[in-house]
Amino acid sequence: MLVGNPWNSASPAPANVKFKQAMAARGFTADQFAAQAYTGMLVLAEAIQHAGGKTGRDDIRAGLAKVKDLDTPLGKFSFTDGRDAKHEPSVQQVKDGKFQIVQ
Repeated sequence: MLVGNPWNSASPAPANVKFKQAMAARGFTADQFAAQAYTGMLVLAEAIQHAGGKTGRDDIRAGLAKVKDLDTPLGKFSFTDGRDAKHEPSVQQVKDGKFQIVQ
């Protein structure tokens, strides 16, 4: 069975390694949902920086439009002109009873 996944747990990218180490240091195993939530907070923080530290709804919306190629556990993250998330997905397969990244 093959499934799409927004997070490549095996990625050697520094942002992914840092995320997994931070989770392990707190006694947790990193998973897709934690990676997505963590990325969401990174994106929001970046948007607030682009908004000059302002946190009003319109300020954050304008800041989100400026998020480009942000290093996250999901890879380089941007928004498309249609406001969809843009990052490299991965494909996993079930092998020996576990999900594994298809290279």
